[in-house]
Amino acid sequence: MRLLCSNRDGSIIVPVKTNKMAATQSLKFAASKGVQKTTKFEGLPLDYLSTQFGAGPTEQSGLALTTTLTAGEAFEVNSVY
Repeated sequence: MRLLCSNRDGSIIVPVKTNKMAATQSLKFAASKGVQKTTKFEGLPLDYLSTQFGAGPTEQSGLALTTTLTAGEAFEVNSVY
C-alpha cells in the first residue's frame, strides 16, 4: 500500500520547557485518533495540521513523536519577555 500526501497545511504545536537554560530539550508531539493534542495557542484561533491524500478531502491530522532537540550551547525559551 502506498499513500501519497499531496497537500499539507497548518501547524504542529508542541509544549516546551520555559525559563530554564539547557542545551537539550525533549519534545513530545502528541496526537490521539488522528487529532493533535494541542491545536491552538491561548487566546488565538484553531491552528492544526491538515492533510489531503490524492484528490480526497482535506482532513485534520496529527503527529505523534518524541525527540530531543540538541543545541551547541544552552538556550532558554522565555515565557515572560
